[in-house]
Amino acid sequence: MRLMLNLGRRVQLQSMDPHCHDITIGLYEHADHDGRPCYVLHSYSTKGGVADRLAFLSQAMARLGGMEAVPGVSNQVRWACGDRHLAATKRLFIEACKLSKPEDVAVRPGTIEDKKIGGTVVVKPRGEGRYEIGSDVSGDSAQARLKAICAGYLKLAEMERWEDSEIGVRFACGQPHSELMKLLLYRAINARSALREQEMMASRGVLVAPSAQNQAS
Repeated sequence: MRLMLNLGRRVQLQSMDPHCHDITIGLYEHADHDGRPCYVLHSYSTKGGVADRLAFLSQAMARLGGMEAVPGVSNQVRWACGDRHLAATKRLFIEACKLSKPEDVAVRPGTIEDKKIGGTVVVKPRGEGRYEIGSDVSGDSAQARLKAICAGYLKLAEMERWEDSEIGVRFACGQPHSELMKLLLYRAINARSALREQEMMASRGVLVAPSAQNQAS
């Protein structure tokens, strides 16, 4: 139980990791010595390769989303801005768990082809944590689609609307998170599906220490 308290609060769960013996992996949030939000990836499994898998996932979250590794440990990450960005971190964890090879871990492009809009959607940084969602297609239907994609970002990453733009969003911390914006672009286009996936993952199981399992049996 002492170990579980040190891990912090569990915020997301990968109930069966197909890339590592179907182990269960939890994402935990706690505050470091300076009070900064920090995230720990942990599994109670003692199977071979678990430590390497956790280190890989931490590196993937840093590379894909722009988080930074916590010095001295291989399974902890945090945001350089010092914010929690909890919803975004949970989504980033889910995306990282889908990967198994270093070559799969690459920063996503800031553009995507969207069939509904009939053209390309692009993420445009505007400074101070603000981003505009644009397209090479004009018209009322295209504008409505861009607004819907902005709404997807608001849900997936708990961002704020950029008041000066109907197709703009911003991070409350006021800092740039371009890697994260690029990663979430594909999911923001279909935010409902992404949120359903997240809810299903979180409800499929529990991550319990072996000592607690023995007490329950």
